[in-house]
Amino acid sequence: MSRAASSPVIEPEVMAVLTMRAQSLILPFCLVIRTWIVILSHAGKSNDEIAAALNLHRNTVGKWRRRIIADGLKGLDDVQRSGRPRTYEHDKVRKTS
Repeated sequence: MSRAASSPVIEPEVMAVLTMRAQSLILPFCLVIRTWIVILSHAGKSNDEIAAALNLHRNTVGKWRRRIIADGLKGLDDVQRSGRPRTYEHDKVRKTS
């Protein structure tokens, strides 16, 4: 049994945008999954329930839930990593595929 996790508070206008993002066929898959985590956690689902629904590990769900609560919707974006900068951005990759 999992412990109760805090749920992010989301305004109705933002929820409408998130719902459209969750159904997007254009956005990268990782952003769509993160959007679903936000939507399901706002609905009061536990990390275990979300992980089972999205076929993820519960630690992954917990990581994104914490980032969203701490940073808001900006927490959905990837953080800069150390190492060599990216050669291609998402837009360039999308155009070639």
